Amino acid sequence: MTKHVVIVGGGYTGTCAAIQLSRHAQQPCEISVVEQRTVVGRGLAYSAMEPDHRLNAPDMVHFVTPEDQEALRHWFEEQGGAAFDGQADPGDDVLFIRRRDFGKFLGEQFAAYQASNPSSSTIAHVQNTARDIEKTDSGFRVILNQNRALDADLIIVTTSNERPAIPAALQSVAKHPAFLTDPWDGTAMDRIPNSARLLIVGTALTAADVIVSRLRRGQSGRITALSRRGLKSTRRAITPGTYSNPFWERITSETSIFSEKHGVQTRLIDLLQSIRADIREAKANGLPWQGPFDDLRDSVWQIWPALPLVEKRRFMRHLRIWYDVHRFRLPPQLERPLDDAMASGQLRYVTAHLDSARPDGKSISVTFRQGQSTKTRIFDATINCTGPDPRPDRTNNPFLRALVTRGLARPSPVGIGFDVDDNCTLVNNRGQCDPWLRAFGPLTLGQFGDPQGTPFILRHICRTMPQIVGLLASR
Repeated sequence: MTKHVVIVGGGYTGTCAAIQLSRHAQQPCEISVVEQRTVVGRGLAYSAMEPDHRLNAPDMVHFVTPEDQEALRHWFEEQGGAAFDGQADPGDDVLFIRRRDFGKFLGEQFAAYQASNPSSSTIAHVQNTARDIEKTDSGFRVILNQNRALDADLIIVTTSNERPAIPAALQSVAKHPAFLTDPWDGTAMDRIPNSARLLIVGTALTAADVIVSRLRRGQSGRITALSRRGLKSTRRAITPGTYSNPFWERITSETSIFSEKHGVQTRLIDLLQSIRADIREAKANGLPWQGPFDDLRDSVWQIWPALPLVEKRRFMRHLRIWYDVHRFRLPPQLERPLDDAMASGQLRYVTAHLDSARPDGKSISVTFRQGQSTKTRIFDATINCTGPDPRPDRTNNPFLRALVTRGLARPSPVGIGFDVDDNCTLVNNRGQCDPWLRAFGPLTLGQFGDPQGTPFILRHICRTMPQIVGLLASR
């Protein structure tokens, strides 16, 4: 009997899961991708229509099959290359393409496998929203909107990037027209006058995207970007050979680059001392810090599982924010407009703690603390560029909440995403695993530490897929 696999979420992770399953299944499967958007592949990350919103990593690390790592480059050239997007190549023959274009690429890849795939599986896009799940005698039932439901033998959860959570200090103005809860809402962004005094809450990549988009629109008012630590996304250092080592080999070798040099380390203090020594060595040789850091980043798949739980929790409390600003760097195209705005005084970064906010007519009055000093400022528009709540039991996504309330999944003990085993199987509220219920992508960060960038996500899909197709063939 044909097995039915339901994939909940149709962004990059869901697209790759469907493609890899159709490539490796031992017999035809029925694959349904539940995605509320009109096309599969875009998700939240690649639905951004702004021309300034670009991938923050080069083209050679964005692919859907390890056997064709240059597919995106070839696709870009087929679209017209520089005539299609003259800003994509900032130099050194690497591409930082627009996110919307990568979403289009993913959609076309998905459609190609819908039309034909090695296992002759059927792949359907179910344009709907999953809101609940039930365990049945034969598997699962995914409850959708409009009183629809899908019965499934196996479920793969691939939802990832939720919209930002509203900080507690801003809850009182959450419904105020001058408060933008969604930084990707282009329509709301267009309503902001160019002369507006603008507050950006958050100072990382999302904030950089929003600021540059506002500047392109002709923003003339002052922009204040505020966060507790004032940490900005770091920049790339492209040196000869930066992209010469095939990336897939870096993250799929038997032993990681960092562990090859330093051995397996189980204490954060040892990891910090090792990476600092590597950076000092690089600087002594006239090389930037990014090289040693990238060796660490590309080794997290082996480093993180070796850390005791107490060390993982310590990292989440004290080091994650520092790691992330070095890990997720600005695409080169954003650097100059940000630099120019800071040099002119139009843009300033503020390190402060948000205390409260209240309506002030059409504007919002925001109070924040800088050290011992408390200040109150009026802003004509406030844009929320903080990240989503990392706990799936507190998310606005009804399906993720249902997994927890139904006892089919539980939050990771690390405090981010779901608890899964090494095979991406969800751990239920009794500490047991059902191999017919899997998760990929950022939801598994607590277990693996690394599945945020596209190749890291694909690595876990590819290494786990043989077990999944074997499971489907066994029943």
